[in-house]
Amino acid sequence: MQEKASGSAKYPDEDPTIVAALVEYVYSGVITLTKSNAQSILPVANLFQMEWVKEQSEQFLKSQVSPTNCFEMRRFGDTYSCKELLDYSQSYILQHFDKIIHAEEFLSLPFEEIKKLIMDENVSVKFEDNAYKAVMKWIKHDLEERKAHLRELMSYVRLPFVRSEFLRRHIITEPLLRSDQECSQVLIETFNYQLTPVSERISLCQFKTNRNEKFYVLLAGGCTETAQNISKMYDVSGNKTFPIQNMLDCRYSNSAIFLNGFVYSVGGYGSSWETSSYNDGTRVLNTAERYDTHKKQWNYISPMSTARCNFGICTYNDRIYVVGGNQVSSVESYDPESNLWTKCASTPATNANGNRVAVVGNSIYSMGRESWLIRLDPGEGRWNRLGKASRDLQTEFELVSYDVSLFCIGSNCQHFDVRTHKWEPMPSMLSQLSQRAAVMISDDIYVIGANRNERYNIHDSEWTLDDSTAFAFCDGGAAVISDYS
Repeated sequence: MQEKASGSAKYPDEDPTIVAALVEYVYSGVITLTKSNAQSILPVANLFQMEWVKEQSEQFLKSQVSPTNCFEMRRFGDTYSCKELLDYSQSYILQHFDKIIHAEEFLSLPFEEIKKLIMDENVSVKFEDNAYKAVMKWIKHDLEERKAHLRELMSYVRLPFVRSEFLRRHIITEPLLRSDQECSQVLIETFNYQLTPVSERISLCQFKTNRNEKFYVLLAGGCTETAQNISKMYDVSGNKTFPIQNMLDCRYSNSAIFLNGFVYSVGGYGSSWETSSYNDGTRVLNTAERYDTHKKQWNYISPMSTARCNFGICTYNDRIYVVGGNQVSSVESYDPESNLWTKCASTPATNANGNRVAVVGNSIYSMGRESWLIRLDPGEGRWNRLGKASRDLQTEFELVSYDVSLFCIGSNCQHFDVRTHKWEPMPSMLSQLSQRAAVMISDDIYVIGANRNERYNIHDSEWTLDDSTAFAFCDGGAAVISDYS
């Protein structure tokens, strides 16, 4: 070989810095993988048969898979025979379907890939509405070239299982469907299906499986004239509520959160004339309890060191964090394994009317009605003040997170991008919050209770009244559960 005769080898198509890094690895045994070099290192390591470097690069790339690059990573894994990366990317695509359909990469897919994805029984659509959105987004991205595929792709969307409100507001009114005779007939059949009693629907639907993910919200406590211990489960997909075992304590202005098979209901106001803290017979609680979603029962856990109400609650790294409350600045975290609460860094100031918290990335964000937003990095153990919201929060509000944004839901709705540190306005709710709870389900913000449920879709930027069963719920804790059987 020429290389043997000359004592050197030339690789004109390879990045010299990548080749140099691999040569350095041969002598030092050390190589640094980054977002900018991993995809370049792996092919060269494959060429040089450096299996360990190739394997490490593959593992690193798996950690970088996201809604914006998952198809690219799948192709990359296939090209270089990286089965783990290929399989992981494919699984990611199926599990994060509701997010990838909003990425530019998705809109560039060829017809056969879109068809295969929409047909897949294992795709996690969250709600079948998202399968419809995916088809229409892809078609309209290049309407003249792609409209020929409309009928076929729509035949794979399980229209009978879309939410009825979405069907009425978005699908029935779509001109592309109304102008196509076959699609119009499918819409008529879909309406007929949804108007038919549940017990008689089986024979009317060609699809035997419903891909909608099951979501439940446990509603704990609340009040009418006094604190209640009533608990109920709201079946989001089935549009119904059903009773579960009541809490051990009556409580309202409490907070609830789901973690690893348990719903935790913490703090709040209780009712007890014997141990009253206020003239109206209420007292602030430091007690906490949890509901086992498998055994279907409540049990006490260790109490907090500080009683609190109207406070924020969240989970981070398998711990529960409770933050602030009415005139409270203390913060505690709970470890379910040890059943112990640990004191954390207190907030810089107290909030006269309580606060709410949400998690984005590795940070916990807290906000009170005074509109100041603060951030805690649990690793650093200190709070940083980020600034005020663009509008004053004179009334109650809720705080939820999605991707890299915080959503402040109240009389003045707005969202905050944690990367740019900017507040932006968003559409107002259709009615007042009125002591209802706000939870994040898929890409929808649900505001629940007071016999009036509504939801806001992040991508459509639109509030709609929800068709779910109206029910009474006021000033209690609410926690989303993804699996309840």
